[in-house]
Amino acid sequence: LKEDRSNMSPRGFDNVPERGSSSFIPTIRLRDNGESCRLRFLTDYDDFFWERFHRRMKGREFQGFFVCENSAFNKPCAACSAGDKSIVLIHAWVYESVHDYTEPQEDTKAIKEGRRTVYRKTVNEPKLFRISVAHKGSIVLSIEKVGTLLEHDFDWVRSGKRGDVNTSYTLDFGEKLSEEDKEEMVKIAASLPSLEDAVLGKVTSLDTETSTTGYRKNYSVVSVSVDEDDEEVPF
Repeated sequence: LKEDRSNMSPRGFDNVPERGSSSFIPTIRLRDNGESCRLRFLTDYDDFFWERFHRRMKGREFQGFFVCENSAFNKPCAACSAGDKSIVLIHAWVYESVHDYTEPQEDTKAIKEGRRTVYRKTVNEPKLFRISVAHKGSIVLSIEKVGTLLEHDFDWVRSGKRGDVNTSYTLDFGEKLSEEDKEEMVKIAASLPSLEDAVLGKVTSLDTETSTTGYRKNYSVVSVSVDEDDEEVPF
């Protein structure tokens, strides 16, 4: 059966359904308890893009996501026909400035934060941000507090060990951006491809060495390929 989406837009946070299922391989990944990243949103909540996805499984091993063709393209979906339930994933462009790991990694620097030490890696790249419907509450709270997501730094923090099905995430807002920083984020956002195209796999890279569309060079690769070391859905 095809889902009737005639009165349902996949754009805008207020239009995200309360239940459902979707999947996609994220670029922003937090894998361990206490791991976090600092980011700036390049997409405001009205322009978040959601879609339904199916999990790609090999036996009991999760191997990534693929788009539900019924939902995205109004075509017959083999997974749906086989009784597989899709899940809703919500997406936005963000600019990740730093990533804090809980264990030493390549190119990280030990930073003392209160009673703990994190291992910080400088990133400074635009990336794709993805969350499931189950984790949208922290985004809603931030929207209610600041009104727009485009004017602050945010910390996206994981609570839950690797493989824990009860993992939760929090979005803590920090300092307000300067006018200069806001202008720079606007320029970066304008240089990125369509969010919808990235989510649906029509765009798989931000490497624009030969591009004539104005995307910036030396930005991170956005790919929908399977990440074989995923043990869970690592939002």
